[in-house]
Amino acid sequence: MDNNFTLDVPVNPTSLGQLGCLLLRESYEQGLEPNLNLISDLYLEHEKKDPKFFDWINNCRLKFLSNHTRDTPTVRLWHINQSQSFLSHNQALFTFHELDSLTDIEKHILEQQDRIIVACDYNKSVFEESLNKEVSVINLPFDKYNFSVREKKSTGDNRITFCLVGKYEPLRKRHNKVIQAWLQEFGDNSEYDLVCVIGNQFYEDEEYKASIRSVVKDSYFNIQFIPWVVQNNLYNETLNHCDIVIGMGNESWGLPEFNAIALGKYGVISDYAGHTDWANSENSHLVPASNMIPADNDKFFVKGGMFNQGNFFDFDEKAFIESCYNAISSYKENNINTSGLKLQEQYTTKTFLENIKNTIA
Repeated sequence: MDNNFTLDVPVNPTSLGQLGCLLLRESYEQGLEPNLNLISDLYLEHEKKDPKFFDWINNCRLKFLSNHTRDTPTVRLWHINQSQSFLSHNQALFTFHELDSLTDIEKHILEQQDRIIVACDYNKSVFEESLNKEVSVINLPFDKYNFSVREKKSTGDNRITFCLVGKYEPLRKRHNKVIQAWLQEFGDNSEYDLVCVIGNQFYEDEEYKASIRSVVKDSYFNIQFIPWVVQNNLYNETLNHCDIVIGMGNESWGLPEFNAIALGKYGVISDYAGHTDWANSENSHLVPASNMIPADNDKFFVKGGMFNQGNFFDFDEKAFIESCYNAISSYKENNINTSGLKLQEQYTTKTFLENIKNTIA
C-alpha cells in the first residue's frame, strides 16, 4: 500500500493544517506519492520555500483525480463536524475533541466512520464510552522539519522568560486565568517576563484587544503579546527564545507546548486531557485538575449547540504558581531540559506516518 492511499487533509497554518502538511512532508521524504484531496484551500506561506516539495504536492493532487477510487484506503484529518462525507469505503477519520462528552449528532457522525483515530487516551476513553466502536490512538510527532534547537539570543539581562502558547481561547485553554495568576505573582518583577504567543486569526482585532484588556487592567512592563505567528521559522525562533513554556489548556495533544519542551524548554503543563499522553514528571512540572467547568459563554463553545457540548478541566491558581516556581528552580539548575529533548526521538514523523498507514491498511 506504499503509494496506494489517499490523504484527505487541510494544508495551512492552523494546527490541523500544520499536521496535514507534516504528513505530506514525511511522505515526500520517504519517496511516497499518495493521492491528495485538500480540505479547504492550499496555503503554504508558513512553510520553508521548497519548489520540489510544492511541485510534488500538486502532483499528488492530480494523482487523486485520476487514481483514487472508493476502495482506496483513506485517512481524513478533520473535525467531527463536516465529516459526514466519505471518499472511500475504507476510510479512517483522524479527529480531535477536547470535551468530556459527545452530542447525539457527534455520536451519529462517528458511528458512520469505518475507523476512528484520535491523538490521546483521553479522547479514546470519551469516545468509547459513548460509541459501539473501537478507537485507535496515534500520538502526534515532533515536527523535525520546522523546529530545531537554536541558541537563545541574548537580551542583555538574565530575566527568565515564560511563554504562553496556543491560539487565544479564554475558556478551553484557560488563557485569561493563566495571565491573571501569573501577573498577580510575577507582574512588574524584573527577574521574569511573560511572552504571550496567543494570537488567534478567528478573532477580529478589536475583539481580541478588548478581551485582553479585560484581563490585563493595569500596565505591566514584563508582559508582551505577540500577534499570530504564521511562518514556522519565526515560531521556531520564538519558542527557542523562551525558557519556560506554559500550557494549561484542555487539549487533544498540545502541539506548541509539546514542540517547545522537545526543544529543551521547561514546561508548566496541565496534568489532564491530551497532555497526559506525553507530559510527565520527568519532562514537565505538572498542574493537576481541580474541578470541571461547563463549556459555555465562549466564542467557540455555545450552550445548546449540535456540537462541542460538555465540560472542561480547570486548575487551582496556587498549584499553578507552585509549578512555576518549580520550573524556575529546574531552569536555574540546568537551562536545558534534557528529559524534554528525548521527546524528539520518542515521537517521530516516520512512526506517525507508519501508524496511520497500518491503521488503514
